[in-house]
Amino acid sequence: MKRSPMMLRLWQRERGYSDTDAGAHFGVTRQTWLRWKGGAVPGPAHMIELFRDGVAQPNDFYDLPELVAPRKAA
Repeated sequence: MKRSPMMLRLWQRERGYSDTDAGAHFGVTRQTWLRWKGGAVPGPAHMIELFRDGVAQPNDFYDLPELVAPRKAA
């Protein structure tokens, strides 16, 4: 399950930002911010900024299976 919408909403709420303010923080429009909160994947440059600001990690934007390291047989 994608974690990005939850992470973006939490970050926004913690700072008391409106959708317009949150978008402006990352140099995008309110509509783009809303798309990200809806699960759209930002481009590489914006994804880096989201990561640097501690908002979300790139893997948060993708439905990836839980990875478990295989056990070696004894």
